[in-house]
Amino acid sequence: ISGGSVLQTGALLTVYNMSPSYENKATVIGQGFNPKVSALWHATDDLQLYAAISKGFRAGGLQPGFASPTGGQSAPPRFKADSLWNFEVGERSNWFDNTLHFDVTAFLAKWESPQILQVVSGTIPVPSSYISNVGSVDSRGIEASMQTLLPIPGFSLNASAAYTRTVTTANFIGYDGSLVPTGTAWPFAPRWQTATTLAYNADISDWNLGANVTHIFLGRASNDLVLSRNRGVFGF
Repeated sequence: ISGGSVLQTGALLTVYNMSPSYENKATVIGQGFNPKVSALWHATDDLQLYAAISKGFRAGGLQPGFASPTGGQSAPPRFKADSLWNFEVGERSNWFDNTLHFDVTAFLAKWESPQILQVVSGTIPVPSSYISNVGSVDSRGIEASMQTLLPIPGFSLNASAAYTRTVTTANFIGYDGSLVPTGTAWPFAPRWQTATTLAYNADISDWNLGANVTHIFLGRASNDLVLSRNRGVFGF
């Protein structure tokens, strides 16, 4: 159960709402069941295989304030709960007398009625944003990581990479009334991410000397579901 009361007043609000005050008061009731099932198989002393299925649930609620439409969609007074099913399989392995560790995971996440913040661009500088529910989103991908000791004493290498494709799976009408078609990339979800670290550690008398250098890559991503507002982020 969530809810409460939102009360706003002000001159700028009168311009948008044709009233000096705006009140949104309600109780939102939702139910969620979050099961989790996992299995782990020790195939050998150095190889583990696993699979997992889990579900998450997030309650809905009231809009945080009044949002003015700009010729498009009016903000709903409340937003619905959303839920997510996650399916994954993977392996964890050790190699060469435990000097190299390698893990890989493949996953599929199915997100129903995801909550998203829509920022409305108006002509008067009044806060104008609201939370809406998109029909559904799928996220699928693969993640891998490696940790290894190098032949040079004291040196180690850690590397990880992930490829993720997160897109809408139902048509959605944006705040400006435009159609966001099925297959649109989810905001702030780059397809590629990598991180690589070369590290050195050595014991010198009572001291431990350490240093490392890291390279991180974050792929390009969208910043808004509404295509006309997409300016792109990341890519560095």
